[in-house]
Amino acid sequence: MGKQFADWFGKRCIAWLFTVMLLVVAVGCSGSAPTAASVAPASDAASAPKGNAIPDPVLRQARDEAEAILLGLLSGEFDQDENLALVAEKMKGYTSWSVKSQTLARPGAAEFKGTVDSPQGSAKFTMTLVKQAGGQWAVATFSGPYP
Repeated sequence: MGKQFADWFGKRCIAWLFTVMLLVVAVGCSGSAPTAASVAPASDAASAPKGNAIPDPVLRQARDEAEAILLGLLSGEFDQDENLALVAEKMKGYTSWSVKSQTLARPGAAEFKGTVDSPQGSAKFTMTLVKQAGGQWAVATFSGPYP
């Protein structure tokens, strides 16, 4: 009788444990995991030209880098970057950008002004990139987002 009780009790515990685990898995998988909103440049007719539409090759190169930096900031690529983490934190929630103006501020420096958009609205930004000795572009200043 003792052995039968132990077998019955063991089977009952295993069945109960299995049921609880199934319930946990079912509840945990019932809702889809939140996904990051897609991040992309805004398709805006008022945007400054880009690519081959920019006649100055230095400004064209800086604009390409500005686009890559903005994409990285909005997609979380720079969240742990020691130089850009604070800017990335300020840009959380924005899902698209549009560069409205671009100028060569001085030799080796380009200034970009534009907007970033989120479901809550738009904000402005200004970013200055400087060309490094090795040829790469780096963020010198970033202000915004501000209404």
